Parts: sequence; structure tokens; C-alpha cells
Amino acid sequence: MKKRTVLALLIAVTSLSVLSGCNKNEFLADKKDNIANSNKEEFSDTYEEYEDEYSDYSEPSEEDSSDSYSTSSVDVEEYYNRTSEILSKTDVDSSPNQVSEKQAKKDFADRGFKDFPIMTCYDAKGNFEDKEDISESSDEIHPSYIMYYYTADKNLWVIYETNGQFQAYPTFYFFAKSEKNENVKDMILCESESINVHIPDNNQFYDIIPNGTDCVVRKVDRIDADYISSLTEEDIDGLW
Repeated sequence: MKKRTVLALLIAVTSLSVLSGCNKNEFLADKKDNIANSNKEEFSDTYEEYEDEYSDYSEPSEEDSSDSYSTSSVDVEEYYNRTSEILSKTDVDSSPNQVSEKQAKKDFADRGFKDFPIMTCYDAKGNFEDKEDISESSDEIHPSYIMYYYTADKNLWVIYETNGQFQAYPTFYFFAKSEKNENVKDMILCESESINVHIPDNNQFYDIIPNGTDCVVRKVDRIDADYISSLTEEDIDGLW
């Protein structure tokens, strides 16, 4: 792909699989509306500010083929072997770290990530299931959960819990770099040097270390709202 986009992270690290449904361009457009209409009205102006950028960065360029966002056109195994070190593969139903909707709500809240919807895209069997906001009373299990989170400074992050592991993507940072025409690789923050990704095609978790071809992982002590909110563009520059 020629343009930087929130999807670039998903291609690079979260999983090629989400491109089959969860984070297609139209999905992002729907989620924009949901977050903009959340009970944090003070963030609505910021969402308008990002609206044009989402349109710019979520559309494939002319050079992109029409199926470039489909897992059917990509060999997942080949992709991860080329861009990462695969440490392990675990069937979702045999993972000891499975997280229910109820537990995910608690996990996000315990880290200070509140007031925005927590979304999920696949059920425990790997079937596509688009949920706009999970339930705090549900015991239903999903491989991965996603929140689009705004800090008090109106900086947009994407927060993930995948196989019980938290990851954070500084969307605002890459928007800023793109505005300056600065070409930087994608970066994801994690509490480990490796990250878990969900592959619905075989319904497995891959534990991988990206090799820097498409993105890098930076280990931090803890991913929570306080830490995320403290990071400026300059701070993230320092993580390289």
C-alpha cells in the first residue's frame, strides 16, 4: 500500500485477518460515527478534525489492486515468515488467556480506558461477528478487542487486547508524520517484545516479533490511560 493508514498497523502487526471484515475502510467509517457520538461530546470537534485524514488514509491508492485488502490474496504464513519471527502458534480454543466480554470491559477499565466503545470482530470460532460495543455482563469469548481512544489532549490511539495482551497504536502520531511528509514505519507499543495476533483463517493466535520490514514493536512497562496520555509526538520520536 502506498498510503499510511490505520490499516497499515493491522497489516503489519495485528493481523492480515482483520482486513477480511473488521477493519475494512467501511468499518472504520462506521466506527468514526460511533465514537463521535459517544458520551464524550468534547471530543466531537477532534473527530471532525480527523475526518478528512481518515478519508485520505483509509482509501487505497490507484496503484493498489482491488483485492489488496483481502486475505484471499495473501498467504498469511508467507507474510509473517517474511516480516516477523513466529515464536508460537496456539489454537484459540486451547489458549489459557481467553477473555470474555465481561472480563475485557474490566481489563480496559482497570487500565483507565473508559467512556469509549469496546469493539470486537470475531467470535471464539473465528467467524466474523461485528459488535459495536461489547457487554459488561456477557461471558461470550472473543479473540481480540479494540477501542479507539482519545486522550484529554484529543490524541487518537487504537488500543487492543488480543489473547489477553494489551497493545497500543499511536494513530495521532502517524497522522502528524504524514502531514509533515515524514516517512516512518509503523510502531506498536506492547508490554512484551513480541505481540499476539489473531488469524481467523485458521483461528489461531500467532506470537510474533516483527523484524522491522513493515513495523516495529516497542516494549513499555505498562499500557494504561495515564501513560498513553503522557506521550507527546516528541516522546514517541524518542522510542525509535
